[in-house]
Amino acid sequence: MPEKETTILDYDGNEVDVRVLDTGGDAARMEIEHPDDREWVVVVDNDGEVEAEVTRRDGAPADLEVPEWLEDRMSRLARPA
Repeated sequence: MPEKETTILDYDGNEVDVRVLDTGGDAARMEIEHPDDREWVVVVDNDGEVEAEVTRRDGAPADLEVPEWLEDRMSRLARPA
């Protein structure tokens, strides 16, 4: 599957880049890049549950929480159209 890219907004109105890395089965794998140099690679299942696989700050591994805005936006993207 070709990569799909989109932009979402966080709760403060910042544009956040989202790239779909893989879809299939019961989940989608996505990479999210925030303009403040935080990054997440997450798996979003068909129920909208978000699980972080990798988190980075400034390109280096970091122990980041998945923010509420990210869970909210990703669960909306996961819902069937």
